[in-house]
Amino acid sequence: MKHIVLTVLLGVMFFLGCGHPKKTNIVFSYGMVSAAEEKVLNDLVMEFEDKNPQIDVVLQKLPSNPALQYKYYLESFEQKLHEPPDVLCLDLLLFPQLAAKEGWLSFVEWYFNEKDKFFPGAVKGCTYQHGIYAIPWSVDGGVLYYRKDLLKKHGFASPPKTFDELINQSNAIIHSEKCSGFIWPGKNSEDMVCTFLEFLWGNEGILLAGREVLVNSLWGKESLQMMADLIHKHGISPQSVLTMDNTAAVHSFISGNAIFLRGWSHSGQSMLNNPFLKDKLGIAPMPCFNDKEKQSASCLQAEVLSINKHSKCEKEAWLLVEFLTSEYVQKKRLLSINKTPSRMGLYNDIQLKENMPVISEFYPAFIQFQSRPITPHYSQISLVMQGCIRDVLMQKLTPEKSFEKATEDIAKVFLQQ
Repeated sequence: MKHIVLTVLLGVMFFLGCGHPKKTNIVFSYGMVSAAEEKVLNDLVMEFEDKNPQIDVVLQKLPSNPALQYKYYLESFEQKLHEPPDVLCLDLLLFPQLAAKEGWLSFVEWYFNEKDKFFPGAVKGCTYQHGIYAIPWSVDGGVLYYRKDLLKKHGFASPPKTFDELINQSNAIIHSEKCSGFIWPGKNSEDMVCTFLEFLWGNEGILLAGREVLVNSLWGKESLQMMADLIHKHGISPQSVLTMDNTAAVHSFISGNAIFLRGWSHSGQSMLNNPFLKDKLGIAPMPCFNDKEKQSASCLQAEVLSINKHSKCEKEAWLLVEFLTSEYVQKKRLLSINKTPSRMGLYNDIQLKENMPVISEFYPAFIQFQSRPITPHYSQISLVMQGCIRDVLMQKLTPEKSFEKATEDIAKVFLQQ
């Protein structure tokens, strides 16, 4: 195993290339991670090389910022300033930008024989224009955290499945417990957009279909109005949610300020380890609008692995991807660095359930994974939606007026490309 950092002249990689008579060198690029994650990655690469002595893996550390990663890949694939890596570890939001570039990423569906073992929504998130160009490595999603001790105390046998039930349960509890009902990230941020999308999908709404903006519909307006009503009409969400990102919402929940929380699954283990929440924390899918006709949804976030379409050692690159996304590796990453698996079968693994009981509680939400619009223009679209949602939450515009403006602005995003 070798390492490459950006301060080293990457042209040297040419001489380490796939034409070596005895060893095949695979360059694996990834964004900067924590020291613990770095150690696990190094250990896994050493294991892979022991199993495949004909292959050496060259680790290439990039900046953690996806925008800087994209800049590097642009310099590599198009400007030919660097030799492109063979395997790319990407944030799910960066993936469509690379997949949209013809000739950058390999069509890995030819190799991906186990796709039925991965969460369907995660596989769909790795699909660009009807083809699979990445493999989900780890997943994260939106879930409903709740105080199961308070629900039990007030006679509720299960968490809410619909927003009507969420409102009713909150109203039955908040006054005697002197806390809020439901907190969620309402600050201008990507967390707020993801929360809105879960409301929208839970009402069978759609933001985009290709380049067609569909959010200005009955379902879209109902979804955004519900978010505003939780604050201004029903009063179960405090005004302070308008200042909360995900981190602030989690801290407020841990402090005992609410019964329900919309949070990311990666927060679950730390909350379960918190002394205040010991034996009190429950996890459920986000509510939907009608449990008889509609389904909950969890907004997908993921790490994905792709292969350079022009790699001279594509088969060897796939061996590395196959190993890293195996049950063995995903299990090891969960136990050591809390990376939630993309393989469904691990959520019933006996050892994992003994060591991390929370894992099986994520499954009902994760089976309803949905992806944010898979478009290279999502970052601009998200900024438009942040302003749109914020205007309604602040009672500056109605959902209809706000969506009319958002529809026009998103159309301009596509026209500018």
